[in-house]
Amino acid sequence: MVAGPTLSAVRSAQAEIDVLRRKVNEGTLSPTEEASYQEFVEAVDVISVFQSKARRFLASHPAEIGRNHA
Repeated sequence: MVAGPTLSAVRSAQAEIDVLRRKVNEGTLSPTEEASYQEFVEAVDVISVFQSKARRFLASHPAEIGRNHA
């Protein structure tokens, strides 16, 4: 199954994010860790914008869903 390595990478990234989040709450981030955490926050913001746009598109084009996959 192809999902194995991908799932492993997701778990590894999640573990790193969890450590950074804990350090943010404790106020113990190094400057390098702070930069990494900021990149994570910005990536989440971008993904959120894309998700919102996709939801609005799908809500306004319900007849097109599945039509191209029939």
